[in-house]
Amino acid sequence: MSKTPKSSWREYFVMKKDNTRAQCKYCPKELKTCSNTTNLKQHMERKHPTVLQAIQNFREDDIQDISKSGNKDASIQSSSTEIEAAPSTPKRVRSSIGASFSKILAYASDGDKHKEITLNIAEMICRDSLPYSMVEGVGFKKLMKTVAPLYKVPCRKTITDLIDIKYEEKKLLAYKN
Repeated sequence: MSKTPKSSWREYFVMKKDNTRAQCKYCPKELKTCSNTTNLKQHMERKHPTVLQAIQNFREDDIQDISKSGNKDASIQSSSTEIEAAPSTPKRVRSSIGASFSKILAYASDGDKHKEITLNIAEMICRDSLPYSMVEGVGFKKLMKTVAPLYKVPCRKTITDLIDIKYEEKKLLAYKN
């Protein structure tokens, strides 16, 4: 007797022993499954849309690679750690799924890359005496979308608060010395 195929939404969760609850792999949220995956799907769509978008983009790239190779028998095998292309597909560096998700999470609002870019924007505004509203300009947003597509540009209020905090830190350091 063959098992019924499991929903693809379960790959983003760790199922609990009783199979009635699932723990999200991207946040501490634990969800009821109620013998279906609707809650899991809605959680991913609402709370982790960037993860889903990145996976969709990754899959579209793979489909384009296969169609460009002209090989109808090319297949992509996926495992929990790596996606490998069949030998007939064009040579391309493949990263592990874990590395891809790490990159995505680095650009999340609390990620390392996001913090680094935001600090550099704040420093640029201070050094070059630029207006805070620069971050809300169409041209700046277009530039950032080109340079770092996963980065969400903060509003000018966030930049103002960050600059104020950095100013206070520098002021305290100056008083201590």
